[in-house]
Amino acid sequence: MKVVSCFLASPLLFLSPSKRQFSVVPPPLKAAAEEPAAGPFAEERVKAAESRAEAQSRFDTVMGGAWFGSWQSYDVNGDKVADHEGGLEIEGPVQKLFIDGKQVRSGIVKPSAFVVAPPAAAVGPSGNRRGLWSMEVTLRHESARARVTIQYAPAQAGRNRALKLFKATVAREGSFESWPATPYDWRKAWRGDTTVATSLNEKTLPDMTFDSDKDYWHNSRAGDADYTLSQGNILVQAPTLITWNIVTPETLFLRQNHHPVPIRLAWLPTPDVLLRAESLVLFPPLHSEPPFHPPRMLTLQVDNLHAP
Repeated sequence: MKVVSCFLASPLLFLSPSKRQFSVVPPPLKAAAEEPAAGPFAEERVKAAESRAEAQSRFDTVMGGAWFGSWQSYDVNGDKVADHEGGLEIEGPVQKLFIDGKQVRSGIVKPSAFVVAPPAAAVGPSGNRRGLWSMEVTLRHESARARVTIQYAPAQAGRNRALKLFKATVAREGSFESWPATPYDWRKAWRGDTTVATSLNEKTLPDMTFDSDKDYWHNSRAGDADYTLSQGNILVQAPTLITWNIVTPETLFLRQNHHPVPIRLAWLPTPDVLLRAESLVLFPPLHSEPPFHPPRMLTLQVDNLHAP
């Protein structure tokens, strides 16, 4: 968003009540000698702008364009609560949401709100006025895409505030093909590349082998991800309850449980290809006094695997 200043050195923006349109009146031209110096942080600003542009370009490789398909929502018990034909259209930072052929929402996706490691992207967490927090993980394979959005609602866990899983929405978009994967289809001696990314950088570990029990989180309940949703060739794992500890001045220096929680998505586009993504999200403690530190995404790990 461009901020229009009221100083004479900036363009003046006027609104014509009759035509209801904006017109820009440029400022008087200045001599080249009067132009301000670049400043001591010009190089840093240029690098930051280039980094944002690169992040946006990478985000577009997974999320850009118009994607439509079938969206199903499930509650904390795994029961289907909604079934729609939905769509998500992203052009640059502008995002438009469609349900049953109608646009229901539009907004801006900031670069600070996502982490990308093609063929995967993770967005969030983001909160709304009702106290719901949403996190999203997407996997893309050729012209098909699998996406899950997890929503949490405020809850109480003993003396601590908490977030309880409210809804999980699974989207099958593009040329997605569903097929009934069995446990034997998921459990193979997979090989491939693993990429770990943050909002700043990424690192790829090539030619990894996955053949032990600890590597098969997609085939079991693991740690905090006690909510498992298996739908054909898609599998989702997430915590059912996230405890949000409250820190007071008296308990500031006590040991608190602030470990990140995982949001996982596994997808078998074909019997011989397995894509997995795990987003780790940190929920900082709630302080009894300002400031409020919102939850943030730490890392996104993506496994691009194939059967030998």
